[in-house]
Amino acid sequence: MLALMLLAPVVAVAQVSMAQLDPRVEALLARLQSTSINTRIAAAQDVFGGGFASPELYAKLAERIEQGLAELQRTDRHANELAWQTKALASSGDVRYLPLIERVENAGHRRVAGQAHEAKQVLFRAAESGRPYLLPLKVPLISDAQAQQCELLAQENCQTRRPVGSCVVHHQNRAILVGGNAIQLMHSTSRSTRIQETRLANLYRCRW
Repeated sequence: MLALMLLAPVVAVAQVSMAQLDPRVEALLARLQSTSINTRIAAAQDVFGGGFASPELYAKLAERIEQGLAELQRTDRHANELAWQTKALASSGDVRYLPLIERVENAGHRRVAGQAHEAKQVLFRAAESGRPYLLPLKVPLISDAQAQQCELLAQENCQTRRPVGSCVVHHQNRAILVGGNAIQLMHSTSRSTRIQETRLANLYRCRW
């Protein structure tokens, strides 16, 4: 069982110049503050399992959750948004957010409570791993320019008889296993012989 030392939940951080943020984080922050509820939900869904390590991103989610909890007392129109924001916040692996997630779980809305309970399990798994929660299919494919800003962990080759594209999934899973969070696809070949696809990839750890 993971031993947790709980601190006061962090709901705000010092203002940081947008120029200092990774473009992916900057875009997500803007979407989380959109006037469109669908845009805000989609942004939270993108954060969930995205492996982001940005304190600013999770502080904004915590702020939105505080607002959502207040609104939940009057209407459940934003219940789905609150559920996704809570799951996204759990991806941080930061146990200081546990009290806030538990407040969502105990807010008296059955469906949201169930999502918040699942979010707690995600939080614990991420905390145990020591890094934000990252789903293999959300490991991004990066460009040469982006790769220059990241740390190269390994270069690996994949050969498979499975359908074309299977090697991408393989490399995404391998990136997580070696402590990375991004891949850059290199040389590839596809053929109609016993080996259908060969794909070389660099596995990176990027800071975003």
